[in-house]
Amino acid sequence: MPRKSRQSRQNLVEQEGRIQLAIKALENYDIPSIRRAAQVFNVPNSTLQDRMQGHLFQGELRNQNLRLSQTQEESLMQWIEVRDKRGVAPRPSHVRQMADIILKKDSKTPPQPMRKNWVTQFINRHDSIKCRFARRYKYKRALCEDPRVIKDWFKRLKEVQDEHGIQDEDIFNFDETGFAMGLIATAKANVNGSLQSNASVPWDLVFQLALSSKERSIWKDGSKNSIYHLIGGLK
Repeated sequence: MPRKSRQSRQNLVEQEGRIQLAIKALENYDIPSIRRAAQVFNVPNSTLQDRMQGHLFQGELRNQNLRLSQTQEESLMQWIEVRDKRGVAPRPSHVRQMADIILKKDSKTPPQPMRKNWVTQFINRHDSIKCRFARRYKYKRALCEDPRVIKDWFKRLKEVQDEHGIQDEDIFNFDETGFAMGLIATAKANVNGSLQSNASVPWDLVFQLALSSKERSIWKDGSKNSIYHLIGGLK
């Protein structure tokens, strides 16, 4: 691009910034008229009037078929990313509703709502956003979120630690599948058939890994079975 064209583009961007400041001043009633705002911020009066009527900056329009400008789409993407980081990723219907809000906020006249397929086209234009199916939250898991139930579980776990001298550093945050790291082939294992567990990992091995070095020897004689039994069959 020639140097003169780059300078012209930069001047238009800077002018658009002043126009947005003028619009904010008019909306806050800091300046009484559009003509006066155009003089204060050194922008064309006709261009400022167009922006007040909802006309978009042509430099931001990639395609006349696109409803949102580049800045508006970037704002929508940022909103999606923030929701996703908080663990509440928006559904397509929520994205369309937010797009309508953004479009309505920047328009002086009521705009037409986004079409049903607009979200799909929006996602296809941005590689950083993907549509995934969300797993249904299990009802039984939600019932166990009672703080009293959780505190009672940790209380019984603490009693087991105190009884057998288990240190905090000897407790590993793994489930029965986590202890199968390094198991690269399918193998049979003899387990208690009355217990519902992962057959690839004997539960007494799990408990031996959790015991301190002083207490591990008491489990070699087979007098105890697993931490599963000690905590009262908690799953």
